[in-house]
Order: sequence, then structure tokens, then C-alpha cells
Amino acid sequence: MKRQQLSYRQRLYIPCMWPTCAMCIFGLVIFPAGFSMVVMGYLAECFSQTDVNDSPTNSSVIFDDPSCLHYQLRKLSYIGPLVMAIGMMDHM
Repeated sequence: MKRQQLSYRQRLYIPCMWPTCAMCIFGLVIFPAGFSMVVMGYLAECFSQTDVNDSPTNSSVIFDDPSCLHYQLRKLSYIGPLVMAIGMMDHM
């Protein structure tokens, strides 16, 4: 028995095709977001420092931000792999 050949229009109306494409695109978007969270979490010390320009001597002073920005950014190194895993599982 020969299979029926579907036209291009009939292939577009396959019920699972559009949700599958949407989830693949979602996975491809969320994986780099998780990767950037990991990088920001591991480089939290660089992102939490502030550069202040001292005008009379024209020298710049780097000091740590008094807020807990460092600790908030550090948490991204734990959350990032979870987001990457969600993106990978979505893509599969």
C-alpha cells in the first residue's frame, strides 16, 4: 500500500508542527540567556565594582558597591545552569 503524498499546504496544518517549532525557538532563546547568567555570576566581582573619577587629581578610584549587588550577581551562577537545562530540554 502506497502512502498518500501531502501537499505543502497540508503539511503546514499538521497539529504538532507549530507548537514544536515554537518550543524549539524558545529553547534556542533561553539557552543563551542561561549562559549569560552563568558568565555574569562568575564575573560578579567585576560587575559589582564602581569606577569613580576624582576631578581634582583626574584619577579614578575603584571601590566595591556598598549594596549587596555582588551577592545578587553571584546567585546567577547557580540559577544560570537551571535555565540552560530548561532551554536544552525544551529544544529536545
